Amino acid sequence: MTAFEVDFKKEFLLNDEVIVVAGVTVILGESFVNGIAQAGGNVGILGGNEKVANKRVADIKCNGGEAIALIADITNEDQLLAAKEKVLVNYGKFDGLVNGAGGNITEAVILPNDDIFNLNFDVLKEVMNLNLYGSLLPTQIFGEAIKRRCERKRFQGFLLQLKIYIII
Repeated sequence: MTAFEVDFKKEFLLNDEVIVVAGVTVILGESFVNGIAQAGGNVGILGGNEKVANKRVADIKCNGGEAIALIADITNEDQLLAAKEKVLVNYGKFDGLVNGAGGNITEAVILPNDDIFNLNFDVLKEVMNLNLYGSLLPTQIFGEAIKRRCERKRFQGFLLQLKIYIII
């Protein structure tokens, strides 16, 4: 084991805790789901890319972990509510949400040689919708269930938002 590797089973114990992770198509999201599974947690893999979500589930199960694919558009309330129900039906609870969903669209980026006056505002609105509502909706939907569980039991859940912004 190198200095940068972590033995999750020793350092973190998430035995049977249910954690939903959004934004799993990128390396950071993949690292989160693998780390949670290695620590004994059950992972809800939330995303719009069914192929990637199913691959993440298969990889986790192949390594002895437990995971479920939750296919939903992060900005679609009805799809997120259905994903929440699927978690509750399968596990009866959730303990946390890690939301790394978000992104950018090339046409919404102003490069050094571009003119701000030619910015495509329709595409920029799509990016803002994804990043703003993609943060708020999952927090409201999954966070409310975590809050209710905390109120009923002496339990502490968590919500973690991961957003990376690159400004050149």
